[in-house]
Amino acid sequence: MTPQRRELTFGIVIVVVLALGIAYGWVVRSVAPAGFASTIPLSGKSFSSRASYCPPSEVKTKDKTRIAVASASGAAIPVSVEPAATPSPVTQGTSTSGAGATPAPSPASPAPTSSPPATVPQGRALFSRSARDRAVNVVGYAGAVISSAVTTGPSGVGATACSATAGRRWYFAEGSSALGYDERLILYNPFPDEAVARVSFLTPNGKQTKANLSDQAVPAGATSVLRLNDFVLKEPLLSIEIDAIRGRLVAWRSLQAHARGRPRGTQLSLGTASSRTEWFLPDGDVGQGYDERIALLNPSSKAARVTISVLTAHRTVQPPKLLNITVPPASSKSVAPASAITGCNRKVCGIGAVVTSTNKVGIVAERTIWYSTGHLSGVASEIGSPGTATHWYLGPASFAPARDWISVVNPTTADARVSVMLETDHAGPRSPAALQHLKVKAGTRLQIPVTRWTSGRPVVALLSSDQQVVAERSSYSRRSNDVSALMGRGLP
Repeated sequence: MTPQRRELTFGIVIVVVLALGIAYGWVVRSVAPAGFASTIPLSGKSFSSRASYCPPSEVKTKDKTRIAVASASGAAIPVSVEPAATPSPVTQGTSTSGAGATPAPSPASPAPTSSPPATVPQGRALFSRSARDRAVNVVGYAGAVISSAVTTGPSGVGATACSATAGRRWYFAEGSSALGYDERLILYNPFPDEAVARVSFLTPNGKQTKANLSDQAVPAGATSVLRLNDFVLKEPLLSIEIDAIRGRLVAWRSLQAHARGRPRGTQLSLGTASSRTEWFLPDGDVGQGYDERIALLNPSSKAARVTISVLTAHRTVQPPKLLNITVPPASSKSVAPASAITGCNRKVCGIGAVVTSTNKVGIVAERTIWYSTGHLSGVASEIGSPGTATHWYLGPASFAPARDWISVVNPTTADARVSVMLETDHAGPRSPAALQHLKVKAGTRLQIPVTRWTSGRPVVALLSSDQQVVAERSSYSRRSNDVSALMGRGLP
């Protein structure tokens, strides 16, 4: 072969390799990350699949979880409720007691079975049971689904959002390992590769890292439950930071309270994947029979300056004691709004709150309310909403509510008009006249009772507004003698 022919052949090979590389890159960029609740486009027919991840029923605690599913657009949508396929290493038992004990995995559960694909009809909801010791993927075909979960057990009832994403980091501001509290982390890995998590605790005295929680493996498709009382000494406020040092996870926190001097109850919440400079907490009460606390978590290396504004039924107030609260780096703090609000010692004052980091250091805010009145008993905890919206999904906070209410805060400078539509699994949407065009004055909070339409059965609520607002739902279950709360999910 002549030198000229050799150079020509070599040039052709280079051109072909470059063309193949460009084509490969275009194909790879066209495909969304697998399993990350994204739209997966296929050439030819229009097709998409979106998933949300819901917590399991826990066999050892005898908790049973039920899931509510609705269409994000309101249109009819095919869905499938699919239990995770891999046996769950539930690390609740320990070979020794006390902090630093070594987890002992429980026997594998029987193989899961997926429910056959079903259709959520237009204007209706779908309700399903969660799998035993296995998280559940709720998959919507040709559209996005919204889902939430309610867990009922011997200790009470708790409600939580299902997650539309899996993340590398999760935070919980509330928590306790004190005597009478049983707190657990539920970690779910929805992907085909093993994930590894590092769990750290942030207390008012700083950050604690335990060697036996620095390398927690969560197998592919599996759910791991960590009983935190086995790893840490007694702490009245135990905030949590979870880092996925390999893979991505979904994290929920469950706490069963049996403390002396406190009502019994269950807390259940989905973590937040990031810290923010502003959080909204629509529900809240101070006064006789109510004990509200706001836990503040500062995961950063700088001190945070935090201000809590209180929204009442009439106006926004700024108690001086809730101005410029200092939360040191890598620590947490609990604030009692009642200690800063006057005039509510002998009566009940319904309040909402806006928590703001005034020096722009990212924080996490989570509210807990203890109820001990003649009508309500129990405890509910929920992480705040990081933003406002004009449309909100509010799943059932209980599947058998004896009392049911929606709390709305309007942080804007204009009055808002809100309307509530109700969806069940057996009838089309209802728009009761009493729930339409309700006025929420600028800078105030409104509580909307919905028990008349939801008493004793699960109902999905959809709230719309002509202004940017934040909505949350709370319920009291007489069967469980406990209150549960569920932060709304803003819709586009």
